[in-house]
Amino acid sequence: SYAFSVDVVDEIGAISTISVILAAKGISIKNIGINNNREQGEGALKIAFYDKASMEAAWERLEHYKYELHR
Repeated sequence: SYAFSVDVVDEIGAISTISVILAAKGISIKNIGINNNREQGEGALKIAFYDKASMEAAWERLEHYKYELHR
């Protein structure tokens, strides 16, 4: 599976911001799920991709924007 989790703050547009960041680089998301049972009170998105190259490109792009990522 080509997936990782991204910590997100609970605010309007958080999910769309991530999708726009990835779409701007031509990275397609296969699946996305919300996990809101986090100890810190914030949520996390689990994002799946079609291939390893897309996953690695997404990781690098979101890291550039200072998102907290988890494998």
